[in-house]
Amino acid sequence: MNILIFGGDLRQISAAKYFRSAGFDVKIFAVNKDILEKYGASDMYSSVPTPSDITVFPLPTSSDGENINCPLCDTSFDFYDTFRALSPASRVFVGMADSFQKKFFGEIKLNVTDYFESDELQIENAVPTAEGAIELFLKHEPITLMDSSVAVIGYGRVASALAKRLRLLGASVTVSARSEKDLALSHTDAMKAVSLKKFIKEPGHPDCIFNTVPAKLFDSAFAARIKDTLFIDLASKPFGVTEDAISEMGDKYIRASSLPGKTAPVSAGRIIAKAIIKHLEREGKT
Repeated sequence: MNILIFGGDLRQISAAKYFRSAGFDVKIFAVNKDILEKYGASDMYSSVPTPSDITVFPLPTSSDGENINCPLCDTSFDFYDTFRALSPASRVFVGMADSFQKKFFGEIKLNVTDYFESDELQIENAVPTAEGAIELFLKHEPITLMDSSVAVIGYGRVASALAKRLRLLGASVTVSARSEKDLALSHTDAMKAVSLKKFIKEPGHPDCIFNTVPAKLFDSAFAARIKDTLFIDLASKPFGVTEDAISEMGDKYIRASSLPGKTAPVSAGRIIAKAIIKHLEREGKT
């Protein structure tokens, strides 16, 4: 069975190597050959999008909603034209497609699965995201996590993984969430739990706030309350902060989406490949 990896970053190169180790015939398209040579994958280079049993697109498949996410390629590829050119017989995997894109896949009758919706992937992907967030804190703050005061917004997979690691490293951790269930869960995990409504009004003076909620919850009035506090936004679009709040925060605001691809691309790529292989196993195609 052959796989075409289409575009993406270093995660896709790592995924390609994992697929090959699992016995697949793998080609990589829309990544410059010199980059593949640098990372020992030049023998998988394809100058054209060869027909394949399986086509794997990056995470996210599109960053701007118009083009395939191909940061390691000098050429751009229109999102809709690319998918229209695929054979209906091809099995297609995408990452983090939005509702409009999913509707489009249905209209052109492609067999598409969004691998980012895999529970296994999201659980495992939370680890490199959490570790990357901690790395950002240590890079930008002149203090240790030991005895620091931090707040984590939300308590989903990423927030939970992050909060637990922060606490183990000696930080005083406050979790703020809208859900009473999340607040209760974080409390049982030995975190200080504060409702989001209360936190927005009275954030106190944390050394850092890590946001994981993809909703514009924090405005300029909030930003004015947290002078000198580092704000690391881990949320996906539309992110967690209004534009005027970002301006107010200045260099204390860090937008850190897709961290696994930046801080642990090899591990993150393997996670993607394993999630796709599990999908194929469930379908009886491996």
